[in-house]
Amino acid sequence: MRAPSKGNGAPAAPNATLYVNNLNEKIKIDELKKALFHVFSQFGSIVEICASKDLHRKGQAWVIFDNVESATKALGEMTNFSFYGKPMQVSFAKVKSDVVSKKDGSFLHRPKRKIEKKDKKGKKKGKKGKKEKKSKKEKAAKAEAALKADPGAAAPMDTAQSSTASAPSAAPPVKEETAAPASSPQALAPAAPNRILFVENLPAQCDDTLLSMLFQQYAGFKEARLVNGKPGIAFVEYNDVSQSVVAKQALHNFRITPTNIMKVTYARQ
Repeated sequence: MRAPSKGNGAPAAPNATLYVNNLNEKIKIDELKKALFHVFSQFGSIVEICASKDLHRKGQAWVIFDNVESATKALGEMTNFSFYGKPMQVSFAKVKSDVVSKKDGSFLHRPKRKIEKKDKKGKKKGKKGKKEKKSKKEKAAKAEAALKADPGAAAPMDTAQSSTASAPSAAPPVKEETAAPASSPQALAPAAPNRILFVENLPAQCDDTLLSMLFQQYAGFKEARLVNGKPGIAFVEYNDVSQSVVAKQALHNFRITPTNIMKVTYARQ
């Protein structure tokens, strides 16, 4: 499906398609779609979620509901929601998705936008680049012919190329590790703050994978496991207490489905 237009510029009129950006670009597309479906489906029936691994569309997606009311409610609730460690930005898409427009009979073919290709250095590819490439090949051919005629002579161009090739490559940039957000533990439940959270009131269809998608957006996530034989409850473990505090404060009373409000407390030790 072709993605609708971005939600940039003047605010778009309310419609059933939401444009979501500022998403974590490191998340794989399949995992991203599942997680978006999980957090947005509480507001209504979702027709489709569109996301792409293309560089110019990374960090963004489109969530298509079957009605405007559900999309409007989701926009109000999910704007700035912390999703995989980043506050997601939500707005109405400027143009209806093809799925919705075909459904209501307003579909029109839109011309495909041309995307200019860039080389590894970020420069646009064009005739100039082809000429330079051809010129280099011609120089290399001439230099090779000169060496064959006189093996002891080396063209100036060869010397320059040799010095360039022997120059040490720049060291790769060192990524600075950002510290996980920490907050002082507060006694919010009978059990003392610790790194394991106790989760209640989960929907019957929730499994370990879906639960992990919801909690792993917060730093320090270790594992999530449902309790066998006791539907609706689970334990979620983090590396340390400060990280579990952040996750608990963010997800306590989160409406995971229209009828299930998730309760998050500290596990008893």
